[in-house]
Amino acid sequence: MTTVREKAMLVGGLLGGSVLALLLAVVAFDTDIWGNTRSTITLRPDGPSSSCIVTGKETEITVDKNKKLTWNVVNHCPQIQTVSVGNFRAATEVSVANDCASPVLGTTPYPFTKDTLADRQVEIPARPATNPNPGQKKLELKVKPRDGDNGLPDRELIYLFDICLEGRKADPRLVIDD
Repeated sequence: MTTVREKAMLVGGLLGGSVLALLLAVVAFDTDIWGNTRSTITLRPDGPSSSCIVTGKETEITVDKNKKLTWNVVNHCPQIQTVSVGNFRAATEVSVANDCASPVLGTTPYPFTKDTLADRQVEIPARPATNPNPGQKKLELKVKPRDGDNGLPDRELIYLFDICLEGRKADPRLVIDD
């Protein structure tokens, strides 16, 4: 026969294990407990020159409709950098844009609720020479809900988009799950 204390310990152990499993899943899959997605963009000096380049980014990011996508932009360069995202387009379209001034190219529906350049760009502080820690800032956009007014079609959507830094672009994919 189990005592009340043994039952309480069993329930506590199950709850503690469930919380630990949830935390591990959140860390492993770059999503938070609300289903929002996190990604990182890393900037580093381009060799001995003083220019800065995008050296780290995911090649594909998956996010659900009506959820947030947050890029943590990490600047290892000794100068302030401005990073923007834009030129969202169908996976079959090629970007010929020189910058990220446009939120979308072609007739593809823009996937986020805010589309101004100010909403799609962030200025990241420089990493001081005496400080080993890089400058960091977050760039966050919320994906539109499915259907309804100004919503997205009720299916998976695949986009290409540009990450822009000093006239240089990187082209990852964005997958919006149904």
